[in-house]
Amino acid sequence: MMMRAAVLSKGGVTVESVPAPVPATDDDALVRVLRAGVCNTDLELIDGYMEYKGILGHEFVGKVESCESRPDLVGRRVCGDINVACNSNRCGVCALDETGETERVERRKRNHCPRRTVMGILGRSGCFCEWMVLPTRNLHVVPDGVTDEEACFAEPLAAALRVVEQQLVSRSHRRVAVLGDGKLGLLISAAMMTYLMERSSSDTEPLEVLACGRHSKKLDLLRGTAKAAASACAGLSLRLVDTTKEEGKEALRAAAGTCDCAVEATGSPLGFQQACSLLHPLGTLVLKTTCSGSTTLNTAPIVIDELKVVGSRCGPIDLALELLPRIKRHFDLTSMVEATLPLEDISRALERAREKGTLKVAVDMS
Repeated sequence: MMMRAAVLSKGGVTVESVPAPVPATDDDALVRVLRAGVCNTDLELIDGYMEYKGILGHEFVGKVESCESRPDLVGRRVCGDINVACNSNRCGVCALDETGETERVERRKRNHCPRRTVMGILGRSGCFCEWMVLPTRNLHVVPDGVTDEEACFAEPLAAALRVVEQQLVSRSHRRVAVLGDGKLGLLISAAMMTYLMERSSSDTEPLEVLACGRHSKKLDLLRGTAKAAASACAGLSLRLVDTTKEEGKEALRAAAGTCDCAVEATGSPLGFQQACSLLHPLGTLVLKTTCSGSTTLNTAPIVIDELKVVGSRCGPIDLALELLPRIKRHFDLTSMVEATLPLEDISRALERAREKGTLKVAVDMS
């Protein structure tokens, strides 16, 4: 059987007719892709990041068409972890046995198996196609109250929640900054606030979260989240900081050297220095930005202020799907979707995603 797919090659991205994948084991599920999202990583791959060639895409919602080992999944809508661990007992990561540390071992396998494949990024076909195959251990059922459009945000929302999963932000902090008002920065702010709201009480100490960006229109999408935090939790606040305005610049100057944690999600190497300037000594810098090009970084602030620098990438899809119904009460994820195009128009979808200011472009597989 043949299928349509968006394939990245030396000549660019084209829609081609390619053989449909076939499950290799009983534990593999054949998934019909319903909808996919264009991620900045897809654009970086086109620009040469990871030297990937093949079917693009890693944000998706689909429906299981067949699965020998899990017939209960057939007909269910699913999203998937993009990292596929080798799961071999000969692997130094997958075979690692830490008694009582099952959750940590599973996280390590998910993100750091040295022989892992990564959907649409490393050694495994992506989701810009009609059909795909994933192991059942990578699939997570979408709750009934979540639409396909919302479910398509599960992967980037999971990446946002990785900061929470790594326990880099806690209710014991006094000030946290999130730099960047792109889709990832907005999702980090919304997800973080949802997590913190559910862990706050009337006697917890004040915590201010600064959502920093350069576009008031984008930051405005977080006003519902700020209002929800203000009404639900005493002492917990979300402050929207437009750094292009004098008021926002003054807020950054006032916050300099006061943050317990700064999450850098600007998509620009320049965000690194700004994040460092906001942290107090011994603070934590969380890096979310990946860039295909090289850059020069001034590491002096890290050494002088003894900052802790932590990389943060793929997160828990299951937690994202669990929290999604609660996040959407105050943050409309679908408001970030600025265009939905069919697979045949993938070139136009990618061009739109590259346009300055675009938050999210979706690809409809129907």
